[in-house]
Amino acid sequence: MSFQTKILVLVPSPKSMGGVAQYHQYLRSYLDPNVKYFIRGVRRQHSSFSRAIFPLVYAVDLLRFLLLMVFGNYSLVQFNTSFGKTGIIRDILFIRIVQFYKKQYVVFFHGIDQEVVKWVENKIWQFFKKTFLKANAIWVLSNMMKGRIKEWGYVHNIIVETTTVDAALLNGFHYEENIYKYKNYKSFEILFLSRIEKMKGIYEAIDAFRLINKKYPITLFRIYGDGSERQKVLDYIAKDLNRTIYYGGYVNGMSKVKAYSQGHLYLFPSYSEGMPISLLEAMAFGLPVITSSVGGIPDFFVQSHMGYITLDITPVMLSDLMESLLINPQKCEEISRFNYNYAKDHFYAHVVAQRVMRQYKNLIYAQSEPLDSY
Repeated sequence: MSFQTKILVLVPSPKSMGGVAQYHQYLRSYLDPNVKYFIRGVRRQHSSFSRAIFPLVYAVDLLRFLLLMVFGNYSLVQFNTSFGKTGIIRDILFIRIVQFYKKQYVVFFHGIDQEVVKWVENKIWQFFKKTFLKANAIWVLSNMMKGRIKEWGYVHNIIVETTTVDAALLNGFHYEENIYKYKNYKSFEILFLSRIEKMKGIYEAIDAFRLINKKYPITLFRIYGDGSERQKVLDYIAKDLNRTIYYGGYVNGMSKVKAYSQGHLYLFPSYSEGMPISLLEAMAFGLPVITSSVGGIPDFFVQSHMGYITLDITPVMLSDLMESLLINPQKCEEISRFNYNYAKDHFYAHVVAQRVMRQYKNLIYAQSEPLDSY
């Protein structure tokens, strides 16, 4: 699908290591050449220097963006706004510029924080209503967020979308060979791959593993990722580190492929999510999943066919769910096949890109019938 008009997509720096940046890195090569990217925001999330100079960078970004609105001949602008205080405040001025030049724009809200929802409603409601809720369309990652936006009185189209999996990550991955790990395992490896933050449920995951490991010594726990809680987590697992619990740090490329390939189960008891890319990647590699019922996960998750989704993320519950899979290799294999095929049909980047391009077309050419979300 080729456009004669240009689309500008505002994105975080690829070096930010966040889910939004990852999503667009995966999608970019599958989009029309007239879809252009504009980087704005802190360039390195974990750099104190980048944060210190952010006011200057923000001013330069606004000036660059203003020039593109004047001279760039863009018909549509897409904002990718993480639903947090920083993201919302940052993008308000960019939206004001778009409104001044009477451009169409779509807002894609990534994630949701209920405390931030309250802050929006109580502190900046008028600014929010006059900017974000004036968009020509809003995209979200969950039906819960869609419902909240409807409650806010938004009258245009709200699309529930997904994040995506980079199919290139699976190049060279031989699923039919990998699935044999469920036939007769000498060790059962549980994987946690995400940012190392308290809200990701990392401590619940560790405690759940310790419970199941007492009963089944063949279990191992591998943790991958980085974040503000990293050192505290390493201290928390100190006596088990490199015995039953292994920490591999931030992984990408072939290191990430190896992490998913050697795992038997993906554990992700997060407190708050949009739609985590790591969970979709785990499914794409055929891993059964045990996760929390948050964000957009329950909108697609098929209980027992994909693993288990639960509101109860206590270590006892998580351990019991893991045990139900560990003792049933045939069930693990069935779930593995289901997840591998489901991810391929719904989450691969080229599939998501096709949906995104149809949504752009819908907006630009003002088709009368809204297009389906995933």
